[in-house]
Amino acid sequence: FTDGDLDAAQIGGDTTWTLAADETHVSNYYIYVATNTAGAGKSGGGNVNSGVNTYPFSADTAKASFTHIVVYTKSSLVEQTTPAAVALGDSAASASSLAFADKDLDSVQIGGDTT
Repeated sequence: FTDGDLDAAQIGGDTTWTLAADETHVSNYYIYVATNTAGAGKSGGGNVNSGVNTYPFSADTAKASFTHIVVYTKSSLVEQTTPAAVALGDSAASASSLAFADKDLDSVQIGGDTT
């Protein structure tokens, strides 16, 4: 997972994983954010059908206290008890030291360079 949401404390982007070697009994993959590699406090996320190995987390998803993304397989009977996990990073970037001098002499218009 690579965080594509550049706001601090928010994540967004595609999660990918390696499909189960034998998907005969896999009906879905369930994807969550969690507070550890074992899936504690799992929340949010969603599911995809077997054969699909990508899940998109929407931009602006709150990171909160979550530290991992976990993926579980699910059969027609039950969800797997031990997930695959990856550490959850949070990318943040913002502009700073912005300057603008209005060079337009009309009272309700602006013009000029932003640096």
